[in-house]
Amino acid sequence: MTEVKYDRSHHAGGTPEARIANRLRNSGDTKNADHVVQKGSGPTRTFTNIDNSGGCGPTIFLGS
Repeated sequence: MTEVKYDRSHHAGGTPEARIANRLRNSGDTKNADHVVQKGSGPTRTFTNIDNSGGCGPTIFLGS
């Protein structure tokens, strides 16, 4: 019997490369961001998405 190492129907992709690319993507709200800042280029890189939509400070959205 063949061992299945990767579930081809996984939401992040069926190959190791697809899963790594999914893990390293910017998961913030880039559609509404005025600026996107990337710090670093490796697997520990971080993204900061800045939205200057007005108001007195940053808007924090909490999931419900």
